Amino acid sequence: MSRSVKWTLMFTALSITLLVAGCGKKSTKLEGTVTYLNAPLPRASIAFIDGKGQRVYGEVIDGKFSIPAVPTGDEIKVVVSTRAVREKYADLERRMAGPPPPKDAPKDAPSPPGPTVNPEHLEKIREIAELVKKLVPVPERYEKEETTPLVFKITSGMSDLAITLEK
Repeated sequence: MSRSVKWTLMFTALSITLLVAGCGKKSTKLEGTVTYLNAPLPRASIAFIDGKGQRVYGEVIDGKFSIPAVPTGDEIKVVVSTRAVREKYADLERRMAGPPPPKDAPKDAPSPPGPTVNPEHLEKIREIAELVKKLVPVPERYEKEETTPLVFKITSGMSDLAITLEK
């Protein structure tokens, strides 16, 4: 095989590889805000879902999110949920409260002692308790892929997205 044919074949193979790689899944870094009732949403989980059902998750903290690789496309669904955050912290509160009294215990019997708390974790527990007080439930339609009305065109290089949830 001549040298020019080898170079032509290598160049063709490289071109096809680059073309195929360029046709792959595209994504963009996306930052934005989520507001509900005209105020920043204090805490939530957020998911961006492409047409193939692939999901990218992030967190909303004080109304802001930043996700390094959101899929691009004409119809990207967005799910915003405070349910998972509320359940996570409610579970933590239940565990911190200790076990419930036995079913056959007299009504005036003291509850079993709760778990002991490491003093180093006490400040974190207080922070979590304050956070739980700030959680704002959002309408259920925003929390499910099947019912969310939030659908956006996400383009390569797009860097900011403002999401407004309505009652």
